[in-house]
Amino acid sequence: MCYGEDWIEYEDARGNVSNIVDKIYELDLFLLKIINQEGSAPIFDRIIPALIDLHKSFAIWMLLVTLMIVLFIKNRIYFWFCVFVVVGLALNDFCGNQLKHFFQRNRPDVAGVSVILRCSHFGGPSFPSNHALNSFFLWAVLPSHLSVLRKVFLVFAIFVGWGRVYCGVHYPSDVLGGAILGIFLGRLALLSWQKLVLPRTILLGKKDSGG
Repeated sequence: MCYGEDWIEYEDARGNVSNIVDKIYELDLFLLKIINQEGSAPIFDRIIPALIDLHKSFAIWMLLVTLMIVLFIKNRIYFWFCVFVVVGLALNDFCGNQLKHFFQRNRPDVAGVSVILRCSHFGGPSFPSNHALNSFFLWAVLPSHLSVLRKVFLVFAIFVGWGRVYCGVHYPSDVLGGAILGIFLGRLALLSWQKLVLPRTILLGKKDSGG
């Protein structure tokens, strides 16, 4: 008799979870439709796909290389911080891709959802959004004294997340999941930099300068 009651409670709990998942999916579709279709504008169609994929631009990579060279000459601490962040971004991509293959959520267009596809994707799983993950990581990893830069990167991160939904390649929950993970990993990386990496970087700098 006890087993029967436990089974009924289990089925009720599973039914409640299923209802919650269905409601979240309905909200996902509702927000996707508003952002992707009802919020469309010709000027956005031209500029947003390019802006959210700036990391694919040769000019951006050349600018980054130039910045790294200047920092290496002028400020070694900021140079190594940039190296640290780049390594973090690479690890983020790996982590995000592992989660994508774990959840195996299809992109909206692959799942048969009616969307306006404004940029291409590689057809891989959808959750979480690596664009959102990396963008919010870049905001969260910046130390507090870089307040202006933090504000710029926060606006950029929100824009990238919204842009991925606008382009029809992600659900809003993909972006939200990527943002939460990116913020967590960014703050963890910043703490690691401040407590573990920075003191050693300063010590090595003093040895190199003969101090």
